[in-house]
Amino acid sequence: MDLRNAVIAEARTWCGTRFSMNVDLKGVGTDCGRFPRSVYSACGFDMIELPAHWPRDFMCHAMADSEPYLALIQQKLIEVAEPLPGDLAVFKPLRSRCYSHAAIVVDWPNIIHARGVGCNPQVEVGIAGQWPLEQCPVKFFSPQCWHINDPQKQQFIGQ
Repeated sequence: MDLRNAVIAEARTWCGTRFSMNVDLKGVGTDCGRFPRSVYSACGFDMIELPAHWPRDFMCHAMADSEPYLALIQQKLIEVAEPLPGDLAVFKPLRSRCYSHAAIVVDWPNIIHARGVGCNPQVEVGIAGQWPLEQCPVKFFSPQCWHINDPQKQQFIGQ
């Protein structure tokens, strides 16, 4: 199985995990930032460490002006114009001052994300452009090793 399909397969195993801020335990609880980090890590990628505690409303306060989540993502992932399966989509939700919601791209606009609003918040398959992500700006990121031309190096750089 190639790395992109492995990421999507791993993300699907998280479906049904309850949304819980600052947690990353499959089947128990996770948030929208820890979910993709855990998925990529399980697939062998060297991923960023997230702070032990993010305030649930960090995207509404002064710290949002510095785009803290994007700054962390850009340490290990590169921004791309068009997403491919397994890439990361990062949304700027309505009423948010920064990009603060992440999802794994299945086949754009189909995503898997940890939805933290509405009834039964959980990791689920969703469609970008539908509630709660309608009209939200989005940026796309890929692990750097996917952009190396040598397939042998692609196998090991993310590990």
